[in-house]
Amino acid sequence: MQMNRVALMASAGLGVAFLAACSDSPTSPSKAAFVPKSSFAVGDATNATPVNTLIKICKVGDASGTFTITDVGNGSASGNPTIIDDNAGTAGNQKTLTPGTDAAPNCVVAVEDLGNATNEVGDFFTVTEATAPGVTTETRCFLAGSGELACPAQFFINTAHGWTILVRNTAPTPPPRCTYTKGWYRNNGADTITGVDGLTIPVEGAFFAATPNKTGSVSFVGPNDLLNLYQQLLAALENGGAAGPAAVKTAITQAQAGTSVSAGGVLTTTLTQGEISALIVTLSAYNEGTFAGFPHCE
Repeated sequence: MQMNRVALMASAGLGVAFLAACSDSPTSPSKAAFVPKSSFAVGDATNATPVNTLIKICKVGDASGTFTITDVGNGSASGNPTIIDDNAGTAGNQKTLTPGTDAAPNCVVAVEDLGNATNEVGDFFTVTEATAPGVTTETRCFLAGSGELACPAQFFINTAHGWTILVRNTAPTPPPRCTYTKGWYRNNGADTITGVDGLTIPVEGAFFAATPNKTGSVSFVGPNDLLNLYQQLLAALENGGAAGPAAVKTAITQAQAGTSVSAGGVLTTTLTQGEISALIVTLSAYNEGTFAGFPHCE
């Protein structure tokens, strides 16, 4: 896991704007107008609008992350905050969020702090996020009544202050996946097969090694092309075809639906000769690296 500091220290210029809006102490400015909050509770799904007394965390992008929220207090008194916590058995307060869209971010009320009895005291909080390796993070912060500001190192909230933290996580682009032919799995890659289509590794290896006239410990009932189709299917599955191009995913689904292997290693089919031939064309083309983004392995 990599740790991303969600709250970054404000730059000098924007930091001045933040301090002017929020004061450099935990006490609310004496002239700050009280803005009633909406009826959100900690843990509720919400919108991205910042609201006094609350810290909202919103997630967009294409990668999940786990936020840790820490009350660092204010050195004098407490606003008796309520903090979200999805992992009661783990130290600290955590919330895992999956991403929403730019039009509809996935937002949650993470903290509520009402200040003290005279509505002058609140608390400071830090928010950090743990993501998968390689995930990048972009964070924007919005203060109620002030709009977007540079994200502070600590977020102060009470009846006159509230924040929305909008986090965009972007997963790394996977490298292009290369493909191997069925012949490679037979002659060079026997130690790389994983047991796809519900087969054990030895049975899968036996199917790759089989020829129409010498099937070894496995067998098939149907035309010779049936064995070829099944070998192409196994190779495509090993090559990640189930997450590959749409045509390949469709061919894999149809080939799996039309073939079955008994406990004794006997391959049978309900496919016609024409269907078998068409599926071989698609799957062999994929295994030979002719689909864009899935080149043949060197």
